[in-house]
Amino acid sequence: MVFVANKKWWGRKQFPDMPNTVVLRRIKEAATRVKALEAGEVDVAWGVLPQFVKALQKNPKTNVKAVPAVRIMFLSFFSKHGGPFANQKVRLAVNYAIDDALIRKTILGGRADAIGGQLHPWNFSGYNPKRKWWGYDVAKAKSLLKEAGYGNGFKAELIATNGRYPGDKPTCEAIAGMLKKIKINATCNSQRFPLFKKYHRAYQAGKRKGAAMYYMGFGNGGGEPGLLFSGTTMCGGSWSGHCFKDFDAQVMKANAEPNPKKQHVEYDKATGMTKAKATAKVVAKIHDVLGYSNRINWTPRHDETLYPWEISMKATN
Repeated sequence: MVFVANKKWWGRKQFPDMPNTVVLRRIKEAATRVKALEAGEVDVAWGVLPQFVKALQKNPKTNVKAVPAVRIMFLSFFSKHGGPFANQKVRLAVNYAIDDALIRKTILGGRADAIGGQLHPWNFSGYNPKRKWWGYDVAKAKSLLKEAGYGNGFKAELIATNGRYPGDKPTCEAIAGMLKKIKINATCNSQRFPLFKKYHRAYQAGKRKGAAMYYMGFGNGGGEPGLLFSGTTMCGGSWSGHCFKDFDAQVMKANAEPNPKKQHVEYDKATGMTKAKATAKVVAKIHDVLGYSNRINWTPRHDETLYPWEISMKATN
């Protein structure tokens, strides 16, 4: 896809060195994107995986930068059609069984941050930096499963994307292994996004049966807290496997609150409800890792957006 600059655009005086032509290429494979950057075929490569970072850092023709970003990675549950994950203690047990700090350190290569909920710092309301999510405690996880009547464990499917988010497949596999320690025999099913979405919709509708979880990310670059909650947790949300009427009422109350300070409090209450209900295991606020050519001047943004007018070519002798 080729874009040509509008010579009559009002902002050209502000960005006099912006490129006249931008070519957008869709390169699905992470390794292929990196090779294209190294070969000089592209100037910016999005979604550089941890295993490729050192090579780009050593290459005199390329740069790589990790930018703390808006996307929150989480594991959630299909609970509204019953089964083990309709039980809050089971969901909480899963939270305690997952070592999210280890995932951030190893699979994500330290290019991710701990966060106490699904609202990122750039949301216009509701983000509370003092909040912390459930930690890692295998003994407590086992105890909760026993209290819930699942001491002997059960089988479950964990669906995830493959290649859409940093470390999505390895994280899926790691979580499945962690859950086996508490006798949840989880199978990781990591697929390309279209198939992941198909499985997700089937579980949502109750057409695909059995206990199931899903691992994904939600970015919310617009910073709208109501969108995050409706999309991931509310009844009928596009990516929600839950339906809690009291939670929906709380979010709607926050959405309707005209006073900014009071609205912040109400959205924070909604986050508190997601933690109390253990609607998800919040794993990380990931960093966008981008590789780019040394022949351009460019500073990556935090909001998953690339404005071509912010790019300029370096002068050549």
